[in-house]
Amino acid sequence: MRISFAYVLTVENRGNQHHRLYIDGFNIQTDLLEPGQKDTIVIYPDKEGTFNYYDKRQYLSKLGQLKAVQVTPSDSFTGFLKYMI
Repeated sequence: MRISFAYVLTVENRGNQHHRLYIDGFNIQTDLLEPGQKDTIVIYPDKEGTFNYYDKRQYLSKLGQLKAVQVTPSDSFTGFLKYMI
């Protein structure tokens, strides 16, 4: 994902147990979701990095990673790079 952009994420629990999505580094989490429930969170990455996300119930169970990067607009390129895009 790009830094300095807002991402709206709707999380739906399609399992048969309670679940909570937690994103480390942003300290963002959903409500504790019962099966069939949904919650919407907004992620606004303001720094580059790789951030783990977890199912946070009684303990943290790692689900995966998100990567945030700085993206340079093509009109900011100078020199030979400007002519390559």
